[in-house]
Amino acid sequence: MKKALSLFLCFVMLVCCVPFAFAQGGDIRIDGSYAILVADGAGERDTEAAGKLQEYISLGFGLDLEIVTSASANYIAVGAAASKADISDVADNGYRILADGENVLIAGTGVRGTIHGVYRFLEEFAGLHIYTSALTVFDNSEITVPDGTDIV
Repeated sequence: MKKALSLFLCFVMLVCCVPFAFAQGGDIRIDGSYAILVADGAGERDTEAAGKLQEYISLGFGLDLEIVTSASANYIAVGAAASKADISDVADNGYRILADGENVLIAGTGVRGTIHGVYRFLEEFAGLHIYTSALTVFDNSEITVPDGTDIV
C-alpha cells in the first residue's frame, strides 16, 4: 500500500510540474499593466476596434485596459498605431496579429481589416465565443500570446 501511494504521489507531482517545464518564457501575458494603443487622431474604424477590444477584455477578464495614444511598453497596438506590423502583403479587409517583444500589434487593411483582427485576437488568445447578443463565453482564464505569433 505504501509503495502504491508513493508511486501515486510521484505521478501527481510529475503531472503538476510538466506544464511549468515546457512553458515558453517569451510568451506575452496580458494583464492590468497593459494599455490599448491607438494613433493620435485615430479614425473611426481604429477607435471602434480599440473600444471592442477594451470592452471584451473587461467583460471576460475584469481588466480595465486604458486606451492611449502614447505608450513605451506593455501595449496592444491597434490599427495605424501598429505600423511596425507590415500589412503590405495582406489582402483587402485582412489583418496581421504580431507578437513584438512584450507588445501585440493588430493591423488591418481596408474598411474592416482591423476590427476583424481584433475579433480574431479575442477568439484565438482570449477564447471568446459570441453565440448571441446575450450569450458570450470566454474559454480561457488569461490572455497569453505565444512568442513568435504572426497571424495573417
